[in-house]
Amino acid sequence: MNRANNVEVGNSPDPGFTDVPEDHKYYEAIAAAVEAGLFNGVTETTFEPDATLTRSQMAAVLQRIYQFPVETSHPFTDVKSGAWYEESIASLYNAGVAAGVSETKFGPNEDITREQFAVFMARSMNEDFRVR
Repeated sequence: MNRANNVEVGNSPDPGFTDVPEDHKYYEAIAAAVEAGLFNGVTETTFEPDATLTRSQMAAVLQRIYQFPVETSHPFTDVKSGAWYEESIASLYNAGVAAGVSETKFGPNEDITREQFAVFMARSMNEDFRVR
């Protein structure tokens, strides 16, 4: 994410996560991503660097970074009205960035695969790749 968004790694302030000490192998990358606003912590004091990313978290990250037009309509029965990720999923869906795992399911709590994340990133960065 840092490379894709031209975020310089190094010399970022300590993000203050208790689970990302300065000797963590990804400390500088995490600090830079947080400083740039690409990622937030899971809580104010934890980042959970070893956790997997869910499809709903991916939608929130990509919406935060690329700011697609805000939408609320979507065909997904597993994305409940008012859920913290609903607007992000609807916005990515309507922008042609993210499809569901089926026509009526998004799978918001499923782990995102590297393959899915690569496709969603490519579609976020290049309109030519988007679903029409």
